[in-house]
Amino acid sequence: MRTLAVTLVVAAATVAVAQKPSTDPKAEQAVRASMDQFAKAVLGKDKATLEKLMSESILYSHSNGNLDTRAIFVNNVMTENPKYEGFDYGDQKIVIYGNTAIVRGKITVKDLLSGQRRTLELNAMQIWLKGSQGWTMVARQSTRLNP
Repeated sequence: MRTLAVTLVVAAATVAVAQKPSTDPKAEQAVRASMDQFAKAVLGKDKATLEKLMSESILYSHSNGNLDTRAIFVNNVMTENPKYEGFDYGDQKIVIYGNTAIVRGKITVKDLLSGQRRTLELNAMQIWLKGSQGWTMVARQSTRLNP
């Protein structure tokens, strides 16, 4: 799994080196809209939207080191493990390279896990690819800022 993650990052870096970043505000707005749809789908337990916005082969890494497939992540959302109660994107930097968007920034996640309410302050990097159906998240890696 780590080899695949490294391969994806190298591929994204190769795209970045081969192209200059776009200054297309419409593409950036579309990525932000997809991120907002993702947050709403997590909070609303909207399985169809989650599956649309997440690549089937997504590399999803949580701040605690857990690695999820799309199926595992969606199942956890649907079974409330944890139960997500808030999902707030802070300042996000979005860089567009053709059909690839790299997003880095802070996310505050509020959830309920094993009867304990938590507020997680995260730094996260996401990679989104634009396809025929819009922007799809293909990778996410987060780091916890608060212990």
